Formats: sequence, C-alpha cells, structure tokens
Amino acid sequence: MPARDGTISRYEGVEEVRRDHGEWIIDMHLPAPGKPTQPVEAGCMANAWARLRHPDFDTLRSILDDLGERIQVRAE
Repeated sequence: MPARDGTISRYEGVEEVRRDHGEWIIDMHLPAPGKPTQPVEAGCMANAWARLRHPDFDTLRSILDDLGERIQVRAE
C-alpha cells in the first residue's frame, strides 16, 4: 500500500524481488504510474498486490514478508 493517498509515481524494489523470488510469483498487480491511489476502505488489494505459491508454508510466509518490506509504492 502507498504511504499516502495521491497519484502513484513509482515502485521501488520490484525488480529485486522478481530476481530473488520470481519462480514463486504467480502474478502481480501494480497499477501504472499516474493512476490515482485507492482509499484504505477499498481493502488491502485495491492498489498493488501479488499472489505467490511455494510448497513450504514457512518459506512462503518469509517470502511474503520480504515482499512487504522491499516493495514500496510511492505516491505524490
């Protein structure tokens, strides 16, 4: 989720995450820069989201935590 409402200006960390975890990413939705952010009330998947799979739950959870820490949605 972006840190504030506004217009999405860029994403940080996406290429690194794809490099490190790409084989486990099923799909990822990243609205194009220039799109308005959605309000918090729209839910956690209203702006950017990713779906992953991994045979080990603990590893999957670790990868999800890593995505949450490393991918930043920047809005202005």
